[in-house]
Amino acid sequence: MSRRSSLRSDVVELADEPYPTDPAGKKKKKPQRLTSLDAYRGFIMIMLAAHGFGLAALARQPDDSPLWSMVNRESVEAIGFHFDHPPWQSSFVPGTQDATVGSQWMRFAVSFWDLIQPAFMFMVGVAMPFSYSRRASSGESAFKRGFHAFLRAVVLVLMGVVLYSVGHDSTNWIFPNVLAQIGLGYFFVYLILGLPKWGQWASFAAILIGTWGVMQFYQSADYHPEQVAASYERGDVYYPPYRQWSKNGNAFSDFD
Repeated sequence: MSRRSSLRSDVVELADEPYPTDPAGKKKKKPQRLTSLDAYRGFIMIMLAAHGFGLAALARQPDDSPLWSMVNRESVEAIGFHFDHPPWQSSFVPGTQDATVGSQWMRFAVSFWDLIQPAFMFMVGVAMPFSYSRRASSGESAFKRGFHAFLRAVVLVLMGVVLYSVGHDSTNWIFPNVLAQIGLGYFFVYLILGLPKWGQWASFAAILIGTWGVMQFYQSADYHPEQVAASYERGDVYYPPYRQWSKNGNAFSDFD
């Protein structure tokens, strides 16, 4: 077995599972953990649980706050920017969040807080090939591996729905929760893992082009920005021909 194959078969998947056993019922050696992924997961969870240590709220202190006599306000605001979600048009010249300032070719700014949710997607995506390879090398049938992935996807979606339904009189079948979003994509990613490289690249291209196509050509019916907390002034609403990319007035917003 090659070194790469050995590594893939040894590394445990995202969630802990019982130790595998041999036919005699004895426990085999515990699989290694992928330390870098564990550390990354822990870092993101700490950021999320601590809500960015309140740095965004700190940056929003009023002008007469005694805080500004002790620390540099510009520095605090620059750091606080990365612990909050900027406006919908996350495209600004450095030092301002005004979407009307500066050349449109010089605008950029995605906050660190914008990357928290994608970080969970990334972690699952990194773990899945290791899990897939380990299960395949252990002799599990394709049907058993597929059923396991499908069941996990269903559980993740239902967990997301439950979190949005707690405290309500009815079940809220909405999917913005990161658990539900991971679940909606999990089984499809599992299917792509089994494809040859050319199939994986083709799937990658199809996902990118398909996502762009849905956003570009879908037209949200009866879109009224003032009813969905969107405005032209903040850069939430785009003028034609890009109106279909506006905040709360696009294909994925309607799906949610």
